[in-house]
Amino acid sequence: MRDYCCHLGASSKYPSNNRADRDCDQNIGNCPGFLPSGLPNWPDWRWNDTTTFVDSASSDLQVVAWHYYAYYGCKLAASPNTPCTPGLPPAAEALTTPRFLDRTAERAGRYSRLQQKSAPHAQTWLTATASGGLGGVPNVSNAFASSLWFLDSLGMVAENENSVYFRDEIFCGYDYFQSRFFEWSPYCIIELSRDGEINKVNPDFFPGLLFKRLAGQAVLRATVVPEPSFEYESKLRAYAFCGRDGRSTTTILVNLGSAPLNVTLAVGGAAQKSRTVWLLTAGDDLGLHSRRIRVNGRLMPDDGTAPSEAELAGLRLPAAGSTVALPGLSAALVADAHGGQGCP
Repeated sequence: MRDYCCHLGASSKYPSNNRADRDCDQNIGNCPGFLPSGLPNWPDWRWNDTTTFVDSASSDLQVVAWHYYAYYGCKLAASPNTPCTPGLPPAAEALTTPRFLDRTAERAGRYSRLQQKSAPHAQTWLTATASGGLGGVPNVSNAFASSLWFLDSLGMVAENENSVYFRDEIFCGYDYFQSRFFEWSPYCIIELSRDGEINKVNPDFFPGLLFKRLAGQAVLRATVVPEPSFEYESKLRAYAFCGRDGRSTTTILVNLGSAPLNVTLAVGGAAQKSRTVWLLTAGDDLGLHSRRIRVNGRLMPDDGTAPSEAELAGLRLPAAGSTVALPGLSAALVADAHGGQGCP
């Protein structure tokens, strides 16, 4: 792998503190697979270079890695004065538009199909992603809008047979980013102070924590069947996994619309024993721009204080098969216990 220099998405423009990455940066001109894949509308010749690289290196590849940042527009943390692209919607609006979000699935599928065709023994990994590039969008990437994007992105990448997902980035702080090219980063999940103490926990921490606790590695197929009167471009997103405990299924539901939805969730091939829901909503009236998040109506701490198990407890519905009520612009993780049937 090192003979082929960089993983896809490496960039000589932003130096790294990692020695191997610096070596890559110094030899970027000799790396036939170089592709800044987080940039929008990357030209076909870049993709042709990528396919040539993967084909030529196929026997030595263990992982095909790619990077993707959902919103690469104006008002990014590292380039706040960048002019807005004509016709590009504001970040919060873009991150709740299905056709905009679907670009993640298109990219994930494209890399996965390339890997399966040229290096079937390898895996596809998304090794860096966030709701916005160049540090993210203030009051969007560090707000509730990003939490809806995060769960939707996790589901799309898994559905398209990517094995590993790296959220960029977990921790950041003043000193670390001084060594890079900006001092702070809205897309960080946990913001550190100068002395390394937790200064702020952003909303994305909680969907990430719940997903890690609930979802296993086996991905199931989820299908949305709208009512006849439902709008053409469905605002409801759904993704399903075998549960981490091996005795349940975990379903992600995301309502990208402003209207509430009542979702009848049927888990095929399994006799349900119970259903537990974790409903995620904005922490205050700022909505998508809220810097806080609620889990089943309980406001989560944002100062580094660990939430209690009672605060993170799911809501047990009165009977299996109960309708899940999703307010506008909300998400839910739903655990259906079924004794292990239908999941490895």
